[in-house]
Amino acid sequence: MATKHTKRLLLAVPVAILAVFAGAQAQQKIAYVASEAILDKLPDAQSARAKLTELQMSWMREIQRQEQEIAKLNSDMETNRLLWSAQEKRDAEARLSDLEAKLATYRAAKFGPDQEFDRQQKELMGPIIDKVTTAIDEEARAQKYDYVIDKSSRGMGVLYANPAYDLTWAVLKRLGVDVEAPPEVGISEGTDSEREQDARRNRGRRRESPSDTERPADPNAVLDTGGGGTSSDTAPSGSDGSKPPR
Repeated sequence: MATKHTKRLLLAVPVAILAVFAGAQAQQKIAYVASEAILDKLPDAQSARAKLTELQMSWMREIQRQEQEIAKLNSDMETNRLLWSAQEKRDAEARLSDLEAKLATYRAAKFGPDQEFDRQQKELMGPIIDKVTTAIDEEARAQKYDYVIDKSSRGMGVLYANPAYDLTWAVLKRLGVDVEAPPEVGISEGTDSEREQDARRNRGRRRESPSDTERPADPNAVLDTGGGGTSSDTAPSGSDGSKPPR
């Protein structure tokens, strides 16, 4: 169970993100994409989704066949409950239990967490997500955007962030953890003024070398993706190939 401090931290994170975006728009460039639209129009994604749908439908047909077999046996047991001997009833009940266990095992093997559907989804969509996120990263650097967010309802949130604004390593140091920040992160020892100067120099070097791309995290998260935007249009977001109801 989360502690009171943990709950406060979880509540503070989205508020802090909004505050950063709202307070820094004058100095920073923010854009958005609609990942759902990108994947809807990307031929590779269309082909992968079609394969996922074909697999899903074949598994659903097998599940329906097993469900019908169970339903028929239940009907036979009800119809013959006064005619069958005790042994025949026991045999039917044992068969019914076997069929129900087989169905549950099959459904879990295909649609359970980290099972066949999830594996196929990652195998088919993973390379496409890598391709899309790399394109977003490159476009953000080429147009000198500091943040790119996903406005799709089932998107991935922040897709690109300028490392010059990454406070992760500074926070770790403030917490007493002896770490060395990656070279692209604009933090340094010294006064706040010196740190700001370092950050400006970092940003200048990044503008001079837009080809040095940083891949966004989580390539396996399934994008549902679309268009570009400006710093005034931001919206938080939320893998295609949804699982059927169980």
